[in-house]
Amino acid sequence: MKRFITRIKAKVQLVLFLLWHDKEPRGATKWIILSFLSLVGTLWGFPLENMTETKMMLPQTQYSIRLAGTGLLIILGLTCLTTLLRFRNRKYMNPPNLTDEELNIFLKYTNEAK
Repeated sequence: MKRFITRIKAKVQLVLFLLWHDKEPRGATKWIILSFLSLVGTLWGFPLENMTETKMMLPQTQYSIRLAGTGLLIILGLTCLTTLLRFRNRKYMNPPNLTDEELNIFLKYTNEAK
């Protein structure tokens, strides 16, 4: 059990490093988050009743559609983020692929995290 917790802790530290210290995912992460927020804002602000022929839709139906859409956007955003982190994780798990600058930043971060 202790070994499992140690592995999970190491993975979480790597994800935090990739999100806050690595230049490439940081830019993509900002884009994913801003896109997600703008899409959710648009979804909740869009007059769904205009999509029907009668220009009327029950509030409960609108709320259900907005919740389902938000759930779909959350799944899409997390999938994008997971894919991004998976590719970056492969690079950091193979140190010869790192530049000297990336390796120094990574070692500095891992030493501070301990």
